[in-house]
Amino acid sequence: MAGRGIRPEGFDLSPKLLAYLKSVLAGSYDIPLYCGDIETPPAHLEEQFDVLVGFFVLHHLFDLEKGMAGAARLLKPGGRMVFLEPNPFNPLYYAQVALTPRMKWRAEKGLTRMRPPILEKTMHKAGLSRFSMRRFGFFHRFSPIILPCMASNDSSKVFHSGVLPSPFSFSGATVSKRRFHVVPFMKNTISDGWFAVRKLWERASATSHLRVAGWAVLSILGIYHAICRGFLVDETWYLRVIQRMLEGETLYRDVYLNVTPLPAYLTVVWIGAFGVEMLAMRMLTVVCFLLTVAVCLRIARLVDIGKKAQGLPVISLCGYAPPGEIGLGAPYSPLAFLFFLCAFSLILKWKEEYPPPPVLPSEGRERKWRSLLLLASAGAIAALSFASKQNIGAIALALTGFVVVAADPRRSLGPIALLGSVFCLTTTALLLPVWFTGGWPQFLDYGFLNKTSYLTYGGISYWGGFWRLLKMISDPGAVDIVRQIGREAMSFFPIAAGMALVFSWRMLRSNRHIWPLWGFLIAGFLCAYPRFDYIHLAMALPPAMIGLLYAWRSFATVFAAWTRYVHAGVAVWVFLWSVYMARDGMHWLLSDHYRLADLPHYRGILAHHAWHEKVRRTAEDIRRYATDDHPFILGAFTGFYYLLTGLKTPTPFDIPMRTSLGLHGT
Repeated sequence: MAGRGIRPEGFDLSPKLLAYLKSVLAGSYDIPLYCGDIETPPAHLEEQFDVLVGFFVLHHLFDLEKGMAGAARLLKPGGRMVFLEPNPFNPLYYAQVALTPRMKWRAEKGLTRMRPPILEKTMHKAGLSRFSMRRFGFFHRFSPIILPCMASNDSSKVFHSGVLPSPFSFSGATVSKRRFHVVPFMKNTISDGWFAVRKLWERASATSHLRVAGWAVLSILGIYHAICRGFLVDETWYLRVIQRMLEGETLYRDVYLNVTPLPAYLTVVWIGAFGVEMLAMRMLTVVCFLLTVAVCLRIARLVDIGKKAQGLPVISLCGYAPPGEIGLGAPYSPLAFLFFLCAFSLILKWKEEYPPPPVLPSEGRERKWRSLLLLASAGAIAALSFASKQNIGAIALALTGFVVVAADPRRSLGPIALLGSVFCLTTTALLLPVWFTGGWPQFLDYGFLNKTSYLTYGGISYWGGFWRLLKMISDPGAVDIVRQIGREAMSFFPIAAGMALVFSWRMLRSNRHIWPLWGFLIAGFLCAYPRFDYIHLAMALPPAMIGLLYAWRSFATVFAAWTRYVHAGVAVWVFLWSVYMARDGMHWLLSDHYRLADLPHYRGILAHHAWHEKVRRTAEDIRRYATDDHPFILGAFTGFYYLLTGLKTPTPFDIPMRTSLGLHGT
């Protein structure tokens, strides 16, 4: 500012910082510096300044109202005040506080007060007026905040110093004699965050480096699948449902949805932040995939399958159930399955705490309360699974109840009552919005009564997978037989795991996890009901792999020399299968025949040139032949074309298929 001809002066509470600033300025600019408390500034400085500028200051003030009142007294009438502050709705700031060694929550907790209602009230009390807030940045709604303010008795004497960058414009309504504005800034957060990450990386061990590298590889794999995966029916329909909700239509009452509402609510928040784009929704499934991997690793540690074997369930997930595979791209099945795994993880941890060992009375009481908390948490998480997809949530509740009974059948009544009570209360709370918005009758129809149509017309037999596999093996000339055999071979995993657990029953020295793993395996298998194809059987993969690896411990005593080769063989097979399955996407990325789509709502996804132009022409034909803005499009990809054309659906059904229309529509 001094270099621009402005006459700045410095004010700070810390003599040390002022001394450092003075040493930096030595020989360049003669800038007056003052040491004091902004709540009680020196009297000779009052009404002496045209502009007051602060960088990440307000959220450090102990008393925000006194600090702002003191700062306002420093301004002349018509002076301007500018502050750069963090946005409390940006999760990156909380991550920065947690990861940066030099930052403490005690010093940074004031950022939660940087909210419009609190700031506006504080500014008005300080005599400022015409409050407004502006945000910008890549994640617009979560961007950091700058606070510029202006004070004036006479609007014709408002001071314009040119200190603020030209893109910033301010507006508002006058309340009293001063004016206040808010805008955002991100550069400091990114640089500080990068500094913290770099320092943590330098201090971390080689094992931590490998873990970070592993998560980075999984993230890249997720992004790869999000960009290279083709368009699926369920995800295009689901994105259309979310768009209708954002446009103000009520779920179930106005919009058809055949599952419970929690994923829709969460996806509305996610899509509201990042835009109604298919790529944004796919990134949500990537997040679900990464969390699923983390929970699978935790379960593997709890049942103690061995450190060297813990990576095998993760590799199998990458090969057979990559992001978007479970649920055909729609986020409700991944979310429900994630909560299902979390509930099982919590109930396994509870099993270790119950009953509390009678070592010391105080320790016994502490373990008892901790076990009750784990049990209640398992019931609540099972309810979240039910609120995401009803059949998986019901199976999660049954699984947790089974583990409770298996732990101690004679004393299971109390824990079962607590588990069921928490489940019912949490489910009721999550479904109340459906009741109050008037969608309850349609919710019961679409989500429960209508399932008879789904079972009749949409079911896929489990044993059919075996017959398809045998037929493909007997016909080696079939198209892409390697892919088909590899997919259908997933049907063998649950049976193989079940047989391995049976044979290892008497060979294991400790059988304490056999019954929970049996329940886990059966529950994961039932999550695929009634469609036992490779897509839905992917939910049985983590239970099957963990069960197989747990059972292998009993065989390892007999075949100890083969343990390393078995682990390596499974890892190599699944890795090669993952590479084989990813070859299409790599071919598309390297081919000149594919491009990143620029279609409305489908930007950034890889598509064939010919298909891209065909879809564009089809959308133009639909717009041209539609007699109004609400045509009825009949077909599996109805949601896809409604999104593409911008036309509206005249019915609640964005996927008008026989399994959707149900009892009252066929």
